[in-house]
Amino acid sequence: AGLRAEAQLHLAAVLYEQDQGASAAQILAEGLTLTLESRTALTQSEGSVFWKPWTLWLAETLALLSPRDPRVTPLLEAVQRALAQPRH
Repeated sequence: AGLRAEAQLHLAAVLYEQDQGASAAQILAEGLTLTLESRTALTQSEGSVFWKPWTLWLAETLALLSPRDPRVTPLLEAVQRALAQPRH
């Protein structure tokens, strides 16, 4: 579920860039089901070497989406908080 939701967020960003706002908004709604807990399938764990690069990419995508849809803001803030916390 986490992998699909995150992919939908990235796809929504691409569709907005291609001026396909209606399609992007529909796909974005599905992507907003993402939770940080559901991302463990993607990154294995916060200790994984994949966690930071993928989380940075997610933060960049959410930052692109947030001006287009305010529903993104809580998830963006959660991702930014997670990035700011020290990792083991």
